[in-house]
Amino acid sequence: VGNAVAGSGCISYGFPGFNPSAFSNNTGHSNSLGVAVKGGLSKPVSDVTLWQISHIGLWGFSGTDDPTLRNIRMADVKFGLVWFGIGPSPIPHTVRLQTVHVQDSLFLGWSASNPCSGEQVGILLPVFGNQG
Repeated sequence: VGNAVAGSGCISYGFPGFNPSAFSNNTGHSNSLGVAVKGGLSKPVSDVTLWQISHIGLWGFSGTDDPTLRNIRMADVKFGLVWFGIGPSPIPHTVRLQTVHVQDSLFLGWSASNPCSGEQVGILLPVFGNQG
């Protein structure tokens, strides 16, 4: 709670399992990856500020059908949000609805103080794979 990570050269915050009750009011900047979340999400990923991230702001990989990302603020990030999900097995032709909810968040391509140029993307469409 209330942490700041700068210049680590890699990941600001990485979680193999995510406990949102212990993650709020955090900041990360000048890293290659802002926040990496892997695993099931029972509560939203929220309240994080990221800037000057050279690659991906928020990377997620989850088997949760409807993860929520709330109150995320990013600026000067090459790829703001990249999310991957795991769906059901295609062998029995099972289908289920999967969505990624982004609420009350800001994705700013680049600010006037960022010397970086080139293409920047706020949100990439989620990619869903299967268990088969």
